[in-house]
Amino acid sequence: MKIAGSRCVRGSGVDYQWFGGPLEVARGEALEHALATWFAGRAANQEMAWGVLAPRYFERYKARLAAFLEVKLIRAKMGRLTPGTEVIPVSRAWQQDIPMFELRWHRDERLLGGVGKEQIRHYESEPQEFPRIVFGLHLHLKDVRSGDESIIAAEQNKEIDQAIDLHKRNASEGWIRPAIAEPMQ
Repeated sequence: MKIAGSRCVRGSGVDYQWFGGPLEVARGEALEHALATWFAGRAANQEMAWGVLAPRYFERYKARLAAFLEVKLIRAKMGRLTPGTEVIPVSRAWQQDIPMFELRWHRDERLLGGVGKEQIRHYESEPQEFPRIVFGLHLHLKDVRSGDESIIAAEQNKEIDQAIDLHKRNASEGWIRPAIAEPMQ
């Protein structure tokens, strides 16, 4: 098992493609903006379901998270993420010869009651047959509210397994169908 450094840390641009779920991109809209906005809406709903985001802060939280994530995705496309802190290899995937990395971002957010910090995880694949492409697979909030390391690890492994399954499915299909809908008018 050979693990090379991620393309997102090499200082040269990559072609980022999203395969993680249905995403609508408006004509002229950058993919990283569409993805950040989509995820921010999902995350805001999740934080409300967890009881740490008050409904009155929903839109403000969503806007802040979307801006934060868009900057991170732009840096990933530019190959300017920090190895070891923002990008690490996913050992569960590499053990199966799947070239997958975890993009990890931490963010302080005062709008979240009780926690104040959140962790965002993005799993991406970098198959050798596509040397300039990074395939985004799965993006989620890491739930650390319990404080129980075994529960947190088990939940994290479920998220990683989703990304591994998505990689396998798309690799078998030749990575031909990104999860992007036709541009809206």
